This record gives sequence, structure tokens and C-alpha cells, in this order.
Amino acid sequence: MELTKAIIDTAVKEFGGYSICSHPASIDSKASEAGKRIWIHKNLNPLPDEMFFPQSKAEYALGDDGTPNVLIDDFPPYIAAWRNRGGIAIEMRTDSFKSPNEVKDYLTKEISKAKSSQIKESFNNFVNRILQNLA
Repeated sequence: MELTKAIIDTAVKEFGGYSICSHPASIDSKASEAGKRIWIHKNLNPLPDEMFFPQSKAEYALGDDGTPNVLIDDFPPYIAAWRNRGGIAIEMRTDSFKSPNEVKDYLTKEISKAKSSQIKESFNNFVNRILQNLA
């Protein structure tokens, strides 16, 4: 649990909060969601700002304003789908880290790269819009 806490602490530090986007088991998705909510309330501190339990995580890849959301996940198909929808995905498995500090260092570096990439993309889109208006 201390590695999970390191992920949460890093997300809160970098973004001011976090949300949970978790795919419920297909067999009984309502019961699965209920069980996940109970687990979250018992085990996570601070609690997430929001919780989503979609059949497809990728539907949350972009915010309502089109801003890419960040997904931290260990399942390659979810990572690929998230990126294909325009979101920023960070792939990580907590079992590949030995300490909370390793988790924090890795995530801080990956979030910094993602933010830098997002700034470059926003700037390029801005320049392209200006060039289109000049044409």
C-alpha cells in the first residue's frame, strides 16, 4: 500500500488532486463497482476527487474542454486506447519498484515529460491556427 500512497501523493502534488478510473469486472459490473468503491474508501487517503467505472476507460481520455487527462495504468490495451483517444498515459507496474521514493521519482519524471509534451503540442496547435488564419 505504501507504493499506492506514493502514486497518490505524487498525483496530488503535481495536479492538486486525482480521480480513479477503474474498469469493473464484466461478469457483474454493478457488484464489482460497489466492491471497488468500498475498497477505495477503506484504503485510499486522500480520497479521489471523482471516481469513474466505465467499460472503456478511454472515454475519459479528454476533459470536457478537450484537455488531455493523465492515466497511470499497468495494462497495455488501456494505455493504447487512452493514447489513441488523445489522452496522456503513463505505463507503470508498482511491482517493478522497490520503494515509494522510486515511484515518486519515476512518476515525477514521467509527468514532467507529459506536461512538456502537452505544452509543445498546444504551442504547435496555436501556431498552426495562426498560419491557417494568415493563409
